[in-house]
Amino acid sequence: MKNRKVPAIIAAAVLAVSTLGLATSSQASPASDHRGQASPGVAAKADNPRVYRCDGGRNVNMRSRIVNVPFTFGETGTNAEDIAVPGAAMVVAGPRRGRDTLLITFSAEAQLGGSTDDLSDWMGLEVHLDGTPIQPYTAVGDVVAFTSQPDYNAHSLQFCTKIGRGKHKLQVFTNLFDGGDNDSLRGWLDDYLLSVVRYN
Repeated sequence: MKNRKVPAIIAAAVLAVSTLGLATSSQASPASDHRGQASPGVAAKADNPRVYRCDGGRNVNMRSRIVNVPFTFGETGTNAEDIAVPGAAMVVAGPRRGRDTLLITFSAEAQLGGSTDDLSDWMGLEVHLDGTPIQPYTAVGDVVAFTSQPDYNAHSLQFCTKIGRGKHKLQVFTNLFDGGDNDSLRGWLDDYLLSVVRYN
């Protein structure tokens, strides 16, 4: 005798997978905001983080800039004030129409000096497109940390954004966050590379 439960089990499994797919796709939005930045998805609950979608298609080109001269800097008097990293900049031409996606990688040998509490002090990093920070980025109180270590280590971060027509400037910025506001922090970057991969 054939088992009549098999078709029912298969149908239930298909329904479950379809429902899961709908629930997953509802958490992201493919739209971009007016600045061409990666756009936020739907944040339904506090324990469900906002996800930024930044997708691309065919690889168009890759450009890199490398600096092998140490860059040292200190606190400016304003906590986490942005400081441009010399040579870590690039002008990128956008597409004739539509939008292209840029995947930006910055890597460097880094060191944080002068800290008496490495749990609350760190060196931050941002990439700006035409003067505006791109993702990952949080406007207040949550700077992306690049290092908090007093010894020399190699580190890397990636950023993603979209661009439209015209020429656009990318610039890497660093900053020093003094959590206790009681140190004289010093930052050190060397052997750094800025790489930009463009997708259409």
